[in-house]
Amino acid sequence: MRVIKDLFSFQSDTPCAVTIGKFDGIHKGHRELIRRAAAHARNDAEHVQSVVLTFDMAPAMLLTEEERRAVLEEMGADVLIECSFGPEIITLPAEAFISDVLTGRLRARFVIAGEDFRFGYERRGDDRLLRNMEKQFGYRTEIVPEVLEGGEPVSSTRIRNALELGNMEEVRNLLGYDYYVTGKIIHGRRLGRTIGVPTINQIPGRTKLLPPNGVYVSETVLEGRLLRGITNIGTKPTVGGHFVGAETYLFDFSGNVYDENAEVRLLHFLRPETRFGSLDELKNQIAKDEAAARRFER
Repeated sequence: MRVIKDLFSFQSDTPCAVTIGKFDGIHKGHRELIRRAAAHARNDAEHVQSVVLTFDMAPAMLLTEEERRAVLEEMGADVLIECSFGPEIITLPAEAFISDVLTGRLRARFVIAGEDFRFGYERRGDDRLLRNMEKQFGYRTEIVPEVLEGGEPVSSTRIRNALELGNMEEVRNLLGYDYYVTGKIIHGRRLGRTIGVPTINQIPGRTKLLPPNGVYVSETVLEGRLLRGITNIGTKPTVGGHFVGAETYLFDFSGNVYDENAEVRLLHFLRPETRFGSLDELKNQIAKDEAAARRFER
């Protein structure tokens, strides 16, 4: 997958099937748009690229830049354009977005968008404008209906609200996959080893939106294995931590995995992060957390 950082210096050399949006989290609704773009590209008689054009507007996202790239590449996108939401985009009239960007730079043959998609200056562009300008610029529009969950549209706002409450089951229902933290395993203070619970430590990406500090039932993808465990999101107050990290105790696992990359999936909130009076108190609580996590079933 080709990654483009500057939309206004890019010129596609082939026709494209383009889908557009923030794609924060790449939830069930987003995935349908991306699948449709890939299908149009794959089924066209000529060589057509599938293009995902995305805008970053929030300081914290459900997926980091690296995580989003990995997901889109796995889904088969040919080109990802990461466009900053700057003055060039903010002030661009909707008609000019179609003529200059979609058909001028991207050579759009297909434009795939959701029902609530708005674009251009003051969000004046919509599905009606896209359809009205099809013949003039030679593309076809597909408007994909909203994906519903629990009778309501799936949206990044719903996911963020559920994540803020630590409702990881609802987050999964809306995303279509477990919420996860990725990153290289770093050296910690090795205090876990002194109480018989060695852990792996990660620092989530600075733009990663995290659930409330606390202990979660987790599954970790590491060295091709799926390992059950418990993960503490927070600052580790009992041992005087000062930054937010992810510390995971992997059940039934041992080995030197420093500098390896791991994907830690947060399945279920167990309890808030707590400051204990001693390491013995912490050890006893971890034993209770482990027992609860081993009993946990999806």
